[in-house]
Amino acid sequence: MAKSTRLAFLVLLAGLACLDASAGRVNPSLEAQLKGKPSGELIPIIVELESQANPSNAVKGVDRRDRPGRGRAVVNALRDVAGKSQKPVIDAIAAERAQGNAGDVKSFFIFNGLATKANEKAIRRLAARGDVREVRYDRAIAPPRLKLSNTPVGPDTMVYWNIDKVHAPDVWALNPNYDGTGVVVGSFDTGVDYTHPDLSPRYRGNDAISWFDPYGEHSTPYDNNGHGTHTTGTAVGGDASGAFIGVAPGARWIAAKGWDDSDNATVSSFHQVFQWFLAPGGDPANAPDVVNNSWGMSPPDCYNDFQADVQAWRADNGAMFFVDEVVGKHEFITYAAGLTPDGHVRGIEILVYRETYGHQVRNAEWRQKFAGKTLADPFKLDEDIPNISGATLSSANVTKGVKRLLVLQQVVLNKR
Repeated sequence: MAKSTRLAFLVLLAGLACLDASAGRVNPSLEAQLKGKPSGELIPIIVELESQANPSNAVKGVDRRDRPGRGRAVVNALRDVAGKSQKPVIDAIAAERAQGNAGDVKSFFIFNGLATKANEKAIRRLAARGDVREVRYDRAIAPPRLKLSNTPVGPDTMVYWNIDKVHAPDVWALNPNYDGTGVVVGSFDTGVDYTHPDLSPRYRGNDAISWFDPYGEHSTPYDNNGHGTHTTGTAVGGDASGAFIGVAPGARWIAAKGWDDSDNATVSSFHQVFQWFLAPGGDPANAPDVVNNSWGMSPPDCYNDFQADVQAWRADNGAMFFVDEVVGKHEFITYAAGLTPDGHVRGIEILVYRETYGHQVRNAEWRQKFAGKTLADPFKLDEDIPNISGATLSSANVTKGVKRLLVLQQVVLNKR
């Protein structure tokens, strides 16, 4: 596991690969909510201010290898903009609250904005302000669902099948430190069961900087759902059962609870988690090297609300790692791609191939053709990417998928 990949963002593209159209200062999703509610009812909202920091500018001149320095530069720039611009809007919400038109205010710096509850009159007055860019609905986020597997571990197997499938043991054999040693992995999920024997020894410790529950339900790591424990185990789990369950068993983990104990979450609570990972305990030096967000939305949804949050994370390092799925001929192909900050493909890996034919897309020689490519390249079969006989659809759709990731990086994640 490369130490240089400091703050990667693992995302299923169903959650981000779309753009949100806005009509005026009140977001369409909020307009829809207003139509169905009594005019005096308080509705949860996000208020995005017009003035926004540019995290990428904040780290110009800071060595990419100076992780603490880059983190401090980003956090200081974000806090500076929020501190200089939020007070008038907070005061306006306080005035509305005094009249029963609004609720308490929660302030954010990872994006320059606020969360509160307000009725229609207050919402429209806030939206009309010159220092407010948009007022959005603080909508609910569906929880991930755990999919259980009955795949057995053979009597002589030292690793689980999925760990073996990605050749993790081969990487460990190259160097003892290639097992994640020295790396801290953040879990942004349903929490983590601290008592799990494969995870407990790998917790970084010190709950103040290694655990965050925005709902205030648990002061130590906890997972009522199981999904976060599963994904964290896949990332860093050990071999207490007799077989390794994690890709990087030498790494340590920290975690934030994205959903409460009733499996409820909102956009504002997710903003809190994004912000915490940028500076756990208030200090960017405590930030993890990698954050895993494998939420697996079902049905797929689009959360453009977190564009600024991801940009702040990226400015800390800029490296991106994606897991995506495309359809081959009949079945889904799960693949991963690493992208550099300037929009080059570092490499791709076929994680799961389910088709009966066309397994040649797994071949290293074919996958290597993507290395170094940018959006300036054609991404066309038989032109710059070889077509694989018998796997034309798989070859074409993986190629299109990688290009889509580059578009996503440039249009959504790099946009400011």
